[in-house]
Amino acid sequence: MASPIITPMPVQTDTNYRPISRMAVIGLILALTSTLIFASETLSWMLLVVVLPAVILCILAWRSIRNSQGNLAGEALAVLGIVMSVGSGLGWLTMTAVSKYVTESEARAACDDWLAKLQKGEAGAAFLMLVPPGNRRLDFNPEEYSRLRQQFPGQQQNVSEFDNFLVEEVTGQLLRYGDKVQLKYGGLVESKSIREAAVFRFRYFFNSPSAQGMFVVVARAQDYYDEDGIRRDWVLSIDSNATQTQDYPYGEQLRITGARASDAVERFIFAVANPEDKDLIQKMVDPKNQGELQTVMGYIRPKGKVGHITTIETQKPMRLRADSKTNNSFTVTYDCTTIIEKDRAVDFSITYVTDINNPEKSMLQDCRFIGTRRIMKAAPGVMKAGPEGRLTQ
Repeated sequence: MASPIITPMPVQTDTNYRPISRMAVIGLILALTSTLIFASETLSWMLLVVVLPAVILCILAWRSIRNSQGNLAGEALAVLGIVMSVGSGLGWLTMTAVSKYVTESEARAACDDWLAKLQKGEAGAAFLMLVPPGNRRLDFNPEEYSRLRQQFPGQQQNVSEFDNFLVEEVTGQLLRYGDKVQLKYGGLVESKSIREAAVFRFRYFFNSPSAQGMFVVVARAQDYYDEDGIRRDWVLSIDSNATQTQDYPYGEQLRITGARASDAVERFIFAVANPEDKDLIQKMVDPKNQGELQTVMGYIRPKGKVGHITTIETQKPMRLRADSKTNNSFTVTYDCTTIIEKDRAVDFSITYVTDINNPEKSMLQDCRFIGTRRIMKAAPGVMKAGPEGRLTQ
């Protein structure tokens, strides 16, 4: 008897197809895109346009999948999208915060270094921190003021940018009184980016023998090229509109007597230029202590010169370099420049003693010759100081 043929019954497989959540897929794509946020600081808009939507979509997708009772797939994609987008956002914020802190610290250090140079009397080195880094390379010592004036001619006739820097209110105080000026850091006023360059504004308070007040130093980052590649340095300036000063009684008296003394210096210089005023010179000059007066007079009025010297002018404002007071007498020292024939300058300092109550008692006590130089006027293409101390073409 033949065995019966047993035909196997077909096996039925129960396969349940689960579609992948579209929100999870879109969220993951956005999360992948969010990693581009590290490519540039200008891509910060991706925090709102890409990163935040990616986080929201992936969270919604994850919750939807968990609540679908197994009808939706893609939970791993949603979790991965959450991790990537949140990581990208937090990583970028951390990187930005650290970068800003480091950059702000560099800017603050540059400002402190600049103020320290002023208090040490390093006027030339301090001035160079106001010009673009590419213009700071000199083939001479920056404290050679005569050459520095020639290197940076100003927009005003016969007045260099260095001269303007010396007579600024705050720089004048720091250069004149040095470490007698008490400085206190007042905090960060503002930080911003202009044309992708970081700009910081720091507040400082000062207390000097003649005044107290506050000022704001502006630090602007600027990239430049050297033999090592691209480097970054800081261009500094004082915001004159934010400067506030209050004179002490000593400072008020100094302003009045200082103005009188500078007028007396100007009268003296013009007396040298006019041979008829010899008697006036004798009345104004202390015969016991003239210093290098004859040397200065010889440059202003060369030997053998006959008649009036008409092409002569005193460069203003003069720089008040030192001051002191004994009873009612002020002793002030001015750095002066006399322009002769519009292209030659004589630099010298004059110390005057002037009485507060009786200006007629003012007397030239000492004179020191600094040097002579040719006036170099600003020509087209020469760098000049622009707003906030930056040099422009």
